[in-house]
Amino acid sequence: MTPAQKHLVGALIGLARVTDGNPHLLTPQVREILRSGLALCRREPDACDRQIPAIHAMKSQLAPDCARCSHPCGKNDDFDLDLLAHDPENEREIKQNLLDRAMEKAQEGPCEALSRVLIGIGILNFGESFLQELSKELG
Repeated sequence: MTPAQKHLVGALIGLARVTDGNPHLLTPQVREILRSGLALCRREPDACDRQIPAIHAMKSQLAPDCARCSHPCGKNDDFDLDLLAHDPENEREIKQNLLDRAMEKAQEGPCEALSRVLIGIGILNFGESFLQELSKELG
């Protein structure tokens, strides 16, 4: 994965986390950003950085208080994909497979599943069984 792809996926994970537990925030605009970001990541790996400002703007719109929080929790921050090196090897492989499939299905897959997959990728040492359940959701 190129650095630009990692940066884009990390930003998409942060956006997906904003919607976690708040399904009403998975608006048509958010769905489009998630879908187009995943598709761009697959289609044009070197152009991924151009989508990041739109992702950050949407995160700021959905969770405006996060930017000015005096005790930020970091939940909605962009995820650093290099942290996946701390996951067990089998989980890293499953997460990479999930991400590849999410990119393939970006335009046709259920957006709720795409969002959950992104959230799952961003949780370290998440557990192989739950990651396999996410894989089933993608179809």
